[in-house]
Amino acid sequence: MKYYLILQIVRIKRWFRQLGIHPWIGAGLMLLLFIALSKALFFKTEFAKWIYPALALTILARFSSKSHIQPLKLLFNTRDRKLIRCLENGICTLPFIFFLLLNQQFFIAAGLFVFSMLMALFALNHQTNWTVPTPFKKIPFEFIIGFRKTFLFIFFLYFLVFKGIQVDNYQLSLFGLALLFFLSMSFYTKPESSYFVWIFSCKSVPFIRRKLLDALFGGVVLVGPALICLFVFFQDKYLISLLVFAIGIVFLLSMILAKYSAFPHEINLPQGILYTLSLWFPPMLLIVIPLFFKQSKPKLDTIL
Repeated sequence: MKYYLILQIVRIKRWFRQLGIHPWIGAGLMLLLFIALSKALFFKTEFAKWIYPALALTILARFSSKSHIQPLKLLFNTRDRKLIRCLENGICTLPFIFFLLLNQQFFIAAGLFVFSMLMALFALNHQTNWTVPTPFKKIPFEFIIGFRKTFLFIFFLYFLVFKGIQVDNYQLSLFGLALLFFLSMSFYTKPESSYFVWIFSCKSVPFIRRKLLDALFGGVVLVGPALICLFVFFQDKYLISLLVFAIGIVFLLSMILAKYSAFPHEINLPQGILYTLSLWFPPMLLIVIPLFFKQSKPKLDTIL
């Protein structure tokens, strides 16, 4: 068991080095980013105390996947496996619990800890023949896979939209809509196998165009109903809703260019920093989008 935990630390260090950054510096930057985003969330909305644990449980759900648990079953007995799962979930939720305690959300912090331990002790991945249906066609596989992996979180975000409508809180509904776009962008963070690019019989520009159209279709289908709800119930703020929707589409499309600018590898540290800055200052996209497009062409042409 000790060897397994050491191995996970080694894997994290290698991941940071692949990004071109020292592991300690990378860990420090991630901690600062977590603190900044946490403070921003609690500052922006009074519902942060519910959104925060939901985000933590969504992350924990990935540790309950079959691909993660099955190797543990092969390597460890039941007692050691459950102990490892408790340690993993405990370490993952510790920053969330600590921040909840700082904001005096003691009962929610305790509830999050209990749920994290229950998710570690009981299997949540029973095999079933039922497949989560999606509203997407078969072409944009990123949205199909992403939807099936995060459909519970999507349901929660739509709950935020409807809750904002119920309590006449436009900011909460708009926040839920914006998070739907960020969730959509997460579908493109991991590069697919080069084979799934090679099978396309076209040049890089038509390939990128097709990917952008697929993402546009997926984004409209996923976020469109939330936008319609805002149009209906907050008619006096339709321009703001439309502007946020348009910005979200631009960010979603730019995420595809960022992904293929580093393909077949993951986005490296300089690209990640540049893209993160554009999230904080959207006008930078006027520079970032052409740059990523220029970087994507030669890498895709090599494979296509």
